[in-house]
Amino acid sequence: MRRSSAFWLVASIAVAGCPPNVDPQCPEPLMTAAEKTSSSERYAELYRPRYHFSPERGWLSDPNGLIHLDGEWHLFFQHNPDEAMWGPMSWGHAVSTDLINWRPLPVALRPHAQLGSVFSGTAVADRTNSSGLCGGPSCLVAVFTHAFGDDGQQKQSIAASTDGGRTFTEYADNPVIPNPGLVDFRDPKVLWHAPTSRWVMALAAGDRAHFYTSPDLKSWTKVSELGPFDGLEGAWECPDLFPLALGGVEKWVFKLDRNVGLGEPDNMGFTMVGAFDGERFVPETTPPGRRIDQGPDFYAAQSFNDAPDGRRVWLGWRESWQYALGTPTDPWRGSMSIPRELSLVDDGAGPLLVQRPVPELRALRGACPIASHASIDVSTGSSDALAGVEGDALEISLVVEPRDARSAGIGLRRGDGEETRVGYDRERGVVFVDRTTSGDVLFASSFGARFEAPMALRDGGMPLTIFVDRASVEVFADGGRAVLSVNIYPLPSSVGLAPFAEGGPARLRDVDVQRLADATFTPAP
Repeated sequence: MRRSSAFWLVASIAVAGCPPNVDPQCPEPLMTAAEKTSSSERYAELYRPRYHFSPERGWLSDPNGLIHLDGEWHLFFQHNPDEAMWGPMSWGHAVSTDLINWRPLPVALRPHAQLGSVFSGTAVADRTNSSGLCGGPSCLVAVFTHAFGDDGQQKQSIAASTDGGRTFTEYADNPVIPNPGLVDFRDPKVLWHAPTSRWVMALAAGDRAHFYTSPDLKSWTKVSELGPFDGLEGAWECPDLFPLALGGVEKWVFKLDRNVGLGEPDNMGFTMVGAFDGERFVPETTPPGRRIDQGPDFYAAQSFNDAPDGRRVWLGWRESWQYALGTPTDPWRGSMSIPRELSLVDDGAGPLLVQRPVPELRALRGACPIASHASIDVSTGSSDALAGVEGDALEISLVVEPRDARSAGIGLRRGDGEETRVGYDRERGVVFVDRTTSGDVLFASSFGARFEAPMALRDGGMPLTIFVDRASVEVFADGGRAVLSVNIYPLPSSVGLAPFAEGGPARLRDVDVQRLADATFTPAP
């Protein structure tokens, strides 16, 4: 553990080349001279992610308005462009053709003088001009919460864009859904429900969700409620609603985030799987609600509307309200998770949402791994089998076989007394991420902690895929059946890796370490 530090400015860390046990022909991914200059300046900022989206300056939180339109993935997000602190919220905006490299665009929606800040919401393609706002055959319509204006309330508004989300015109008769007398009434998720030929909205309303329908995005009728439920107390936020198949049968997934208060540890996301008829969602399991991510740093996830090829892809805010206001980054605060592709499996306890890294991330890999081992035997303690294999932007895959060990796994971002451990605890039957000695843990009293996901071994081993990006670790266990997203703040020089075992010998097999190139985040000219 080390004392909390001020902001560091350091040059990017050079990492080792291919070790002798792999193909030595490992050229670095090619970048233009301009990209190299931009990359060097950007990544001189301590903890600046290399391949996760973050704003150049200011505050970022919830993803908003996610949609695929005319070949572009649109990422709108909660944004304070003026300082790296939550404040008057706008919608920031970035676009991508591959979900990895993003082009930041000017702020899309700003606070309204009378109606208030622009909170979370959805973007939909109005392909038939049902709203009458397109001035042509189709347009993009944002549906969002205006918050804390002259009336001090949260209410729902709309705005239309005819230039692919670059600019919006707010509807003159906003709000389209006034506040019904609730303190928490926000974050509309909207989709077109083809079987009933209507727009459908799921809206967080205190400790439950309200469902609305509309023919035109302007006039809305409340049709049902969902909740409250024991175990899901608190203010619901950022709902999502979408279909996914399980065994060839269409199911519907409802997702919510529970906010029990700023600084509290139990703010987290949950999913329910059930049936939806265009008006009412009925969960098929009791009690409803399964955690989305067993780590602390994944919140407010939203899925992309109209993703091609029937895909369901989402990403979340890679942060926690427990300490988000104090994380040691500057001149920005907040970033997104890597995009995740979603599916359903039946794990015996009912339908389970599976999250896997999108395959587009493979484009960031080098020509070959920087380390590859069929197996690594580890006696009690740490092994030097990966000595010299270093990096702060990595994709690591392995199978942990704890054998006689109490726990075993791999230490990440090691150096100067710092280490983040990812592994499997055989006695507790859990996958874990332990950041108690990860680096700067003193900026928040509860930051230095261990996080666990209950998981049974598969044929004596636990398959793990781990994405490391400077200040983050995202662990996908057993093909994405459990995920742990955990932020860390180590020294720039802590870039080592080391297998470990505690309480007896263990084995790691199928170990593969890939260095990941920097994604590009070049602003529009």
